[in-house]
Amino acid sequence: MLTNIVSKKKSTRRGITPIIAVILLLLMTVAAAGAAFLWITKFQGLVSQQMNKQLGSEQRCEGIKLSIDQVWLTSPNISFTLRNAGTYNLKKANEWEAITITGGVSGGTQSFTNVIGAANTSTTPCFATVTIPDPWLVGATYKITCADWFTAADPDENDVYAVTAQPPCGTPATNSVVYTT
Repeated sequence: MLTNIVSKKKSTRRGITPIIAVILLLLMTVAAAGAAFLWITKFQGLVSQQMNKQLGSEQRCEGIKLSIDQVWLTSPNISFTLRNAGTYNLKKANEWEAITITGGVSGGTQSFTNVIGAANTSTTPCFATVTIPDPWLVGATYKITCADWFTAADPDENDVYAVTAQPPCGTPATNSVVYTT
């Protein structure tokens, strides 16, 4: 019978010692934890930024409020004082220029959907009698005149004319005046 002869020759290959293996495992663990920490921090920052942007927009809309303090008729125009009664300064391009003015006699509505124009302009039905600055500061009041308000019909005695100023978001303002001769 043949027997296996095992050589007692010493191997020249050497393995990683247990101490170096543990150190390598610890380094890989620290690197993975560091990468996870950086990823989570970046993700949390993006989520926080989106939430702040959304909350800022909602708070801004809650802070926009208009007030119509007076309304008077000077046929064929209607004029009123419009005040920024909120807690937020209105920006020109996308807030106070986007205010929609509507109104008319009870039972029939005459509507102007336009930009509140610059001072004394004839390009829009409703315009400010003086230039409204950018931004429109909280508490500031401006006289707005809407031309040709009575073009559909002449006013009758005791007609109630209501005016509403609706900002792009936030609280609208409403007031009215009774026409007397």
